[in-house]
Amino acid sequence: MSARECVFCREYQSKRNVHQFMKDHPEWYGPIGLEQQYTVAIVTRTYRKGHKRQAASSTDYRYRGCGYKLNYCPECGKLLKGAPK
Repeated sequence: MSARECVFCREYQSKRNVHQFMKDHPEWYGPIGLEQQYTVAIVTRTYRKGHKRQAASSTDYRYRGCGYKLNYCPECGKLLKGAPK
């Protein structure tokens, strides 16, 4: 496997960096307790045949509506940084 991160891992880390920045600067975002949880979801998009416009969308989080823990990258299989134990 190459040393380059896959697209999913890169985006995941980017989101984590933004959320960490928000936690590190409470003077900008107020004294609220921020907590992010990354979970797995199945997103379904339905299109009418022959049309590019989306007709419907649904998100299924499973596991009592809370979603399963996101521990590994679905693209490359690598353990994600900061993944729940």
